[in-house]
Amino acid sequence: MAEETVTKNSPTEKTTGGENTVFDDKDNFTVSHPLSARWVLWFDIPKHKVEAANWMATLKTVYTITTIEEFWGVINNMAKASQLPAGSNFHFFKEGVKPMWEDPENLHGGKWIISTPVQSGKDGVLDRMWIDTMLAVIGQVLTDSESEVCGCVCSPRKAQNRIALWTKSGDQRKIQEDIAKKWKVICQYEAGLSYQVHSEASKRNSSFNNDDKFTA
Repeated sequence: MAEETVTKNSPTEKTTGGENTVFDDKDNFTVSHPLSARWVLWFDIPKHKVEAANWMATLKTVYTITTIEEFWGVINNMAKASQLPAGSNFHFFKEGVKPMWEDPENLHGGKWIISTPVQSGKDGVLDRMWIDTMLAVIGQVLTDSESEVCGCVCSPRKAQNRIALWTKSGDQRKIQEDIAKKWKVICQYEAGLSYQVHSEASKRNSSFNNDDKFTA
């Protein structure tokens, strides 16, 4: 087989400032890419059901992410979702919004829920869907409104794993259904989604065992 050669100034080799380089712009290669909003990654591992005030004490801030480079730096240097103990949670929320039902931004909202078998934590599916969800959130590709998506939560459990997408307007069916359609495509998720409002969850003090307001 003939030896392949790369000629000077070919598509894989650029000339910048008199130097040969494979980069279109070698000087800006390390420039960071700020996100349109700051996002906070939280972690908690409550041992049992607790009241809101006590639950906040179990919630720990992992990192505040401001650039896409910081996002990947955090993702590549922390435990995967599939490695979390059953009963723990990752929370990824816009800065200023606490991952709790009572927060003013969440008070009238709800969440879309993806449920997957425990096997999803062993075959990489849970990790892929969680990262894809976070990327969709920081990229603001789920809705035109910058304030509608409040955050997302990953909840590994013994019986099944869940990812929840928290939104602000729990009474807006069209907005929520549009978000759900996009999220299912992004996560390559073909099963049905359920939408539960936070007010119902707060009354029952239950994260997931509530009536569905919408389905998709």
